[in-house]
Amino acid sequence: MLKVSIIIPVYNAEEYLDECMTSVLKMEGDFFEVITIDDGSTDNSLEILRKYSQTDPRVKLFSKKNTGASDTRNIGIAQAKGKYICFVDADDIVMPNMLDSLLAEIGDADICVGRKIRWNQIKEFSRTDGWEPFRGTVKELKSHYRTYRRSMRGATGRLYRTDIIRKYDIRFRENCTYAEDMYFNYDYFCHIDKVCFADPTVYTYRIHNPESLSTKNAPFFLEQWRNEMKCIDKLIESL
Repeated sequence: MLKVSIIIPVYNAEEYLDECMTSVLKMEGDFFEVITIDDGSTDNSLEILRKYSQTDPRVKLFSKKNTGASDTRNIGIAQAKGKYICFVDADDIVMPNMLDSLLAEIGDADICVGRKIRWNQIKEFSRTDGWEPFRGTVKELKSHYRTYRRSMRGATGRLYRTDIIRKYDIRFRENCTYAEDMYFNYDYFCHIDKVCFADPTVYTYRIHNPESLSTKNAPFFLEQWRNEMKCIDKLIESL
């Protein structure tokens, strides 16, 4: 059994896709697969992915009509053969040590989260997650929740157990236009026991689109906050 399935949804990412794929494939070994799914791109993304799938046997390529990131990731989950799943976005960069570091740290935990660099190309600054490493149960994490809350909103740069995702039918919500990662994480945390927030920095999250929801001070932030509070209540009830 493969150790890790890396899932990369792709939609019109030609400007950054080569850099992303190069960083992923710099990781050595045949213990992981790279599942790329083109979500009906209208630029050269599919051709770029085809190039990598033809030259590296670790790369699997799927193509479909445009249905959105959640459905695309869910297709990747269905295809995954690894013990763990790791999500990567097509405009981001992974560190050469990402999988080795996460696998070395996860132990008996059900999830391992690595530190992330948040690289804002619009405002020209970067910031690395500053939380202290944590290993323990979800119940123990509750008293430290404020420290790790931001990392509960993203799905990249971490390992999830594939068997747990499938056993409890945890999927990205296809009817959401934002916060899909947050919902997925809280659904996952409701069904696990042990967590690990690891020390190594493993991922660079690129912020480059001034029109994206995540970079705007938009009215939806209040609704997201309210929904996050509901997710937290649901998680606490499950403990």
